[in-house]
Amino acid sequence: MQQPLYGLIGGKLGHSYSKIIHEKIADYTYELLPLPTEAEARTFMEKRTFAAINVTIPYKQFVIPYCDVVDPKAQAIGAVNTIVNRDGKLYGYNTDYAGFAYLAGAHGVDFAGKTVLILGTGGTHSTVMAVCRDGGAKEILTASRTGKGDALLYSEAMHRPDVQIIVNTTPCGMFPNVGQCLIDPKAFPALEAVLDVVYNPFRTELLLRAEDCGVTAAGGFEMLVAQAVFAAEHFTGRQLDTAAIIPAVSRELRHQLANVSIIGMPGCGKSTVGAALAKRLDKKFVDLDAEIERRTGHNIPDIFAQEGEDAFRRYEADVLAEVAKSNSQVIACGGGVIKSPANTRALRQNGPVLWVRRPTEKLATCGRPLSKGGAALKQLEEERRLSALAARSAWRDISEVTFAEGDRYLLANLIYCEAGNQPYAGQVAVGAVVINRVLSSVYPNTVSGVIYQYKQFAPVLDGHLAIALANDSATAACYKAADEAMSGYTNVGRCVYFRTPIEGLTGMQIGGHIFY
Repeated sequence: MQQPLYGLIGGKLGHSYSKIIHEKIADYTYELLPLPTEAEARTFMEKRTFAAINVTIPYKQFVIPYCDVVDPKAQAIGAVNTIVNRDGKLYGYNTDYAGFAYLAGAHGVDFAGKTVLILGTGGTHSTVMAVCRDGGAKEILTASRTGKGDALLYSEAMHRPDVQIIVNTTPCGMFPNVGQCLIDPKAFPALEAVLDVVYNPFRTELLLRAEDCGVTAAGGFEMLVAQAVFAAEHFTGRQLDTAAIIPAVSRELRHQLANVSIIGMPGCGKSTVGAALAKRLDKKFVDLDAEIERRTGHNIPDIFAQEGEDAFRRYEADVLAEVAKSNSQVIACGGGVIKSPANTRALRQNGPVLWVRRPTEKLATCGRPLSKGGAALKQLEEERRLSALAARSAWRDISEVTFAEGDRYLLANLIYCEAGNQPYAGQVAVGAVVINRVLSSVYPNTVSGVIYQYKQFAPVLDGHLAIALANDSATAACYKAADEAMSGYTNVGRCVYFRTPIEGLTGMQIGGHIFY
């Protein structure tokens, strides 16, 4: 006897977690049923040979005419994601509504009286709009690529500083096209929260940027679990303990699916620890250096010797970007992987990043291109420590800084001492580093405090700054660079250090300095 068919239909389903979720919460077998074309979807719906199905992109509106009965909530929204076959009659529901409402509530996002910006105009847009409207939103805006109808273009939406909550309902940033982002949360000074219905990866580029802004950021995984639990109630005709099941299943599956990435100094034992952890957690172990060697056909020392560090870093970034897209892995990274912000974001998208710390004198150096000699190791260790501190710190906005009389004079002359012989971009970069430190909570909060912090700037230690100040040696370009930096402009992101190049030091090179 043929088993009743339960499953998910959609255009592309290779990324879907629905099967493992449903089979975790119910006793039926759940199938992924990709239907790449409307013709295939039409044939499937006409046959009605299923017990119950979920529906995802792009068929949430397409399936409505095939339903004999549509739940009023789904009818009002204009999208169906759950269909149950009862004696040949198809009943359509929308459990995305309850799923999204659960996601918002679980993260303390309250729509009452708020201005909400919804990205996208598909079926999920209608669901989100309904939740926001029912939650008492003051104004609901829509943005799309085309700007058709009442929607804004994304570029137009960026000029709405009153937006308080952003919800992405598009597939932008979804596996396998991770790293994509439609708007920059930094453009919204009143922003309180960002929700993204995308669930793979756990944290999209939009969410990572929102986290950088210090606002509430939550992805669609909990929504996915919640809507599946509510759908299972329709599938089985049984009421479930949703308040207990949804968070429990979400935690369990996140633990199962998440990556664990391991960083640390060269020779600290990342590979050894990673392999042991992967075995303990029943995850796949990936040694990033070994994967680079496998894909390039060359060992790491030879790549450094024959092509140089820059080439190696390109290989490293490319391989990491692909590896980090997948799930249920322990990834042991090379010592310099965190030097690139793109690398760290790739690691963060699907799980936690752990730092293995080991005393410098105990680090292995054999065969490691960047670990020749204790001085280089200590430099790398200190650099990573300081970079990590800055990355974790709270950052003020430039508008919160009150500059003292004489700060411009002091900064311009420091720029002269450090970068007077550098191109103008290099002078601006030096000024930006000083102001970045003022903005970061791990450094003094004044220009003079930063510049005169113990053993930080060579011109202070060797007396050159004192001489420059006595003679007002700063050029007009140095003053202009100081003005740009003090206005909040930066051409080095959030870099807080610079120095002349040394072996193993990577970062942004401008003129004769590496900024990191």
